[in-house]
Amino acid sequence: LGNHDYRGDALAQLDPALNRIDHRWICMRSFILNT
Repeated sequence: LGNHDYRGDALAQLDPALNRIDHRWICMRSFILNT
């Protein structure tokens, strides 16, 4: 999970838009796993 967070930070620096999409995907996936 930590490695994924690091990759997310890299994408955030490259393209904030991609970071927002990735963040939404993580939240959605986490919601599915918690359900």
